[in-house]
Amino acid sequence: MILRMDNLFAGIGSSPDEKTQSTVKLSRAGRFRWGESGSLPGWQLCRGISGSFRVEWVAGFDWNQWQPWSGIRNSYTYIYISIAICYFGGKYGRLLLAHLTDKLQRANPTGLYRREGVVRIKERKSVFEAPFIEFDAYLIHTPSGRGGRYFNLVLQHRYSKHPLWMKGLVTDAMNQNDVYAYWDMVQQFMDVSGPLPDVPIFEPFRSRDPVTREWDERTDRDPFKWRKVTSDSWRKNHEQTHRNRLRNTNFHHPCILDAHIQGRGLPMPDEPRGEMLA
Repeated sequence: MILRMDNLFAGIGSSPDEKTQSTVKLSRAGRFRWGESGSLPGWQLCRGISGSFRVEWVAGFDWNQWQPWSGIRNSYTYIYISIAICYFGGKYGRLLLAHLTDKLQRANPTGLYRREGVVRIKERKSVFEAPFIEFDAYLIHTPSGRGGRYFNLVLQHRYSKHPLWMKGLVTDAMNQNDVYAYWDMVQQFMDVSGPLPDVPIFEPFRSRDPVTREWDERTDRDPFKWRKVTSDSWRKNHEQTHRNRLRNTNFHHPCILDAHIQGRGLPMPDEPRGEMLA
């Protein structure tokens, strides 16, 4: 078979001179047989790699050499370092996160202050402060995703629009008596004429409150009463008693402070009380 190279070059460029044309035959082995000029028309004569580069030069090229390897020992070193970072990072990172969270919570002044008898609520860059007696307690219930209801305690300032959601100890309670008991505990906490509520969360601070310390010395209360109670001991000796008291206690009693509250037993003030702290 004879291929006219001028037809091939007619599509991609000018046709070579007819005197320098040569024929290219394709053999059955798939190799090219060169014409008289020894090369394809229009291509430069190539001597081949062996004719242009020596063998040792080709072997010396970067892409023809083995890639550097640090060895098995160095590979294991990287593995050990990664394991150490994950272990110590997870252990001490958790402690660091807890420290930062505690520091952030301490920087937030929102809360109940027993010694001063006030409530502070932080709103953006300002802090609202008012006496505890000016807050009314409300039982808020919200529907749950399973058809039930969640109960929460909210303290609403009587003379302004500043609420305080009490979600520190009891959050989304299923039994509203838990919220009633929570409100009684909050009132006992803010009453400086009596001791702190006898619950585990306040046990480390009972000795720091003068009234509570005197009460514990007079009643000979064990300073580690709740710390010594194990989970099994609680289930065996205290859990049922706690449930019975919670079920049988009547929380719907009249407020003893109504006679001293402005707007109820006393006339309303001319100006709302409470102040915004910078």
